[in-house]
Amino acid sequence: MCARGGFTVDFAWKDGKVKSATVTSRSGGATKLHYNGTTKKLRLKPGQSVDIHLM
Repeated sequence: MCARGGFTVDFAWKDGKVKSATVTSRSGGATKLHYNGTTKKLRLKPGQSVDIHLM
């Protein structure tokens, strides 16, 4: 999925909740990721990716 600010997000789901996510920034910058009632602030460099594993 494309997200505001030049980010892409790939989600894996299980039982209607996010199991993991990979966030990639095309141009660098800060964003917030909201999932399963939680908010995580991220700051990435251009081309950088971060994996988030939740379960």
